[in-house]
Amino acid sequence: MVVAVDGPVGSGKSSICKLVAKELGFVYLDSGAMYRASAYILQHLNLHIDNLSGALEKTVFTFSDNGGRLSVFIDGKGVDVTDHIRTPEISEITSSLIAKNTAVREILVAKQQEVARMNEAEGVSLIADGRDMGTKVFPDAQCKIYLDASPEVRAQRRLKDYQRQGLDTTFEQVLKNLITRDHDDTTRVESPLMVANGAVVVDTSNMTLEESIQAMIDVISSK
Repeated sequence: MVVAVDGPVGSGKSSICKLVAKELGFVYLDSGAMYRASAYILQHLNLHIDNLSGALEKTVFTFSDNGGRLSVFIDGKGVDVTDHIRTPEISEITSSLIAKNTAVREILVAKQQEVARMNEAEGVSLIADGRDMGTKVFPDAQCKIYLDASPEVRAQRRLKDYQRQGLDTTFEQVLKNLITRDHDDTTRVESPLMVANGAVVVDTSNMTLEESIQAMIDVISSK
């Protein structure tokens, strides 16, 4: 079974999907981390965006549950980029360059689909989150969910994430960046963010983390 979860930045997709996967015994695929890791590669290697595809073709993305925290590696487990890909700078590169590049998206979509095929061959269910999981990557997924929340709630959540990392920013700046990201994600030509056909919308604005997890489990169980 493939569960495709889409939604805007800060809606809690990664946190909730990771915990739902653990609860149900599913494999969790964080597609957003792949895009962020691609932004890190672009920056770290000082590449032009037109030359990134070649590097990504050779890149192996690996995810590991590190005591409840998802660790992200590139080149097998050679380079841990977990902390590097969660900064405002990487978010900006991801939104302005990576997410809009057709060639890069095609490579990452193919890698995501390959992960699903490998797990399907082993009889393992997959939950994948991102912004085009149900519309582009897994259009035939047995279960599709659109996870949403108000911009203000999402900005507050993102601000707490940055504060935990010791990053200096304000609610107003985070909200402004989030609204810009929403506009970029929903208006881009290539795989814009939208509610996929057949998707169940789950609004977590007034839900606790536990309530959000249960809401998703209820949707998955119904399928």
